[in-house]
Amino acid sequence: MGRVTTVEERVIICELAKAGHTDREIATQVGWSKWTVRTWRRRGREGRKALASVVGRPATGALSTYSASMRETLKAWRAAHPGWGPTTLYGELETDERFNGQELPSVRSIAGFLKQEELTRSYERHNALPQTGHITTQSPHEVWEMDARGHEQISNVGVVTLVNLNDRFSRIRLLSYPCLLGQKRRERSPATEDYQLVLRLAFTDWGLPDRLAVDHEGVFYDNATKSPFPTRFHLWLLALGVSLTFGRKGTTHRPMPHRMQPSNMGETGAARTDFR
Repeated sequence: MGRVTTVEERVIICELAKAGHTDREIATQVGWSKWTVRTWRRRGREGRKALASVVGRPATGALSTYSASMRETLKAWRAAHPGWGPTTLYGELETDERFNGQELPSVRSIAGFLKQEELTRSYERHNALPQTGHITTQSPHEVWEMDARGHEQISNVGVVTLVNLNDRFSRIRLLSYPCLLGQKRRERSPATEDYQLVLRLAFTDWGLPDRLAVDHEGVFYDNATKSPFPTRFHLWLLALGVSLTFGRKGTTHRPMPHRMQPSNMGETGAARTDFR
């Protein structure tokens, strides 16, 4: 490693410069090149703090090594689509022709940039959800279970997730509805309107259940405020006289095997045709 000037030598350089000595004269006196003398003479104009050595890379902010155009694009996308997280923003950068051939920031770096620019959403710790004990069903349509399985790319269609609706007692799959989430990549999650459509289709054929069992998706309870109740979806079910039941966190509903749907539910104990 090469020889490095000390802080004392830098102070002497600055004091000699203030006394009117030239860079060449100072260099001869301190034993450094005139280029080194010139560097510290100029740094000394900023004050004594500027003469200290800087260890490591100076802090310049998240994504500072990337183009201003890329940073402004990320902020514009986030403002236009508040639901886009770092992973989605990274995917957009990958397909944007303006950034072809350029090095892209990691998902973690984009997350840090969003936090620095105060573009993240604040989440408050909410009250614990009331847990429903184990429900023993005696007949069909007492409890339906609904959830969306993982999404996948379907050729010539787009990214699709299946929203499955099952009857807990009869273990019959009432409906599997394909919900479109995007064309080239997942751009959203199933929303209130999607789940309402699924249930309306099921209500038309099967009537209304007593309860609907769901997981802890934000559509079903509010995870952004201290009180998780009620969401618009929850209120909609209450207006229909259907109770909403939440499963325990960290668990999923039991998978229901797909069976042939009987033409008349009376064969399994209860025909709910009065709600059709």
